[in-house]
Amino acid sequence: MLGASCVSCHNSHPESPKKDWSEGDVRGIQAITISQPIAANLWSFKYLLLYFAGAGAIGAAVTALQWHQATRYHKMNIDLGQANTEIAHLNEQLKSENLRLGAEIEVARQIQMMVLPTKDELGGIHQLEIAAFMEPADEVGGDYYDVLQLDDRVKVGIGDVTGHGLESGVLMLMVQSVAVALQERGPTDPRQFLAALNSAICRNIKRTKTDKHLTLSFLDFEPDKVTLSGQHEELIVLKADGTCEVIDTVDLGFPIGLDDDIAPFIETRELAFAQGDIIVLYTDGVTEAESPDGDLFGLDRLIKSACSHNTPSATRVLEGILADLKSHIGTQVVHDDITLLVIRHT
Repeated sequence: MLGASCVSCHNSHPESPKKDWSEGDVRGIQAITISQPIAANLWSFKYLLLYFAGAGAIGAAVTALQWHQATRYHKMNIDLGQANTEIAHLNEQLKSENLRLGAEIEVARQIQMMVLPTKDELGGIHQLEIAAFMEPADEVGGDYYDVLQLDDRVKVGIGDVTGHGLESGVLMLMVQSVAVALQERGPTDPRQFLAALNSAICRNIKRTKTDKHLTLSFLDFEPDKVTLSGQHEELIVLKADGTCEVIDTVDLGFPIGLDDDIAPFIETRELAFAQGDIIVLYTDGVTEAESPDGDLFGLDRLIKSACSHNTPSATRVLEGILADLKSHIGTQVVHDDITLLVIRHT
C-alpha cells in the first residue's frame, strides 16, 4: 500500500508507469483495463465453450453408438455365417435324400411297368384283340389294368386309385398281386372274386395306414358274352353294326378298400359280345383331361371319338382316340394318369 511519501516519489520518478498515484494504491500488481465490448464477448465465449462441450459429448455418444453397432453387426455376420454353413449342410442332406428317394421311386416305377401285360401276352389271347395304353402323370401311377388268363378263362381288370404318386402306385401293385393270386387259386365267381380281393386290400391298407382306395371293375370273357362286375367308369361298347352302347357301372359294386365286406354291394351284368364288337375301357384321366382353356375332354367327346374310329382293329381305335385326346390337351399339363384299353372280339 502506498503512503504519502511514496506517492510523491512514484509520481516524480521517471520510470514510474503512471504519474497519478494516490495513497492506498497497491504497487506490484499489473493493472488490466477491459473495455465494455470485450467484456460482452466473454459471455459469448462462455456459450461457445458450452457449444463445444455439447458437441464433444454428442461426438462421444455417436462414437460409442458406432462401436456398439459395429460389434452387433460383427456378431450378426458370425451368426449369418454359421446359419449359412448349417443351411449348406442341410442342402447336402436334402440332395442326398432326394437322390435316394428318386432311386426308390424309379425302382417302384420299373416294377409297376414290369407287371403290366406284355404285347406278346395281349397278342396270345384267343378270340380277343387287345390294345392298351398307360401314361402316369407322375413317375409312379395309380391306374391299374391287367389281363389275366388261366386255361380258357380270361379276366380283364381296370381300376383307378385315388390320387397318384408313390402311395397310389404301391396300392396299384397290391391290387395286381392279389388279383393274380386269386385268378390262379381263388373263386371263379365274379362276386366272390371281387369280395375276396377287397378283403385282402383292406388288410393291407390298414397295415400301411394309408387313406387310399380305388374304383375297380372286372370283365370275365366267355364265347360271345362278357360278365361285368365292380364299380368304375362307364363301359363303351362299339357294335359291329356301327351302333354304340354305354354301360353304367355305379350299381355294380363299391370302392375297394373302404369297407372290409362289400359282398352285399357287388352285382354283375352280362353283355352280349359278338364277333366284331369292341369294348372301350378307360380311367378318369381320359375324361377329365383338360384343354388349354380348361375344357374337359368328357364322356360325350370320348364316345364320339370312339364311334368315329369304329374300325375292325383295336389298335386303330386306340390310336384314333389317343390322337383326339392329345389334340384336345394340346400344350396343357396333364395332371392325372391316363389309361385306355380297347378289346375287340375277333
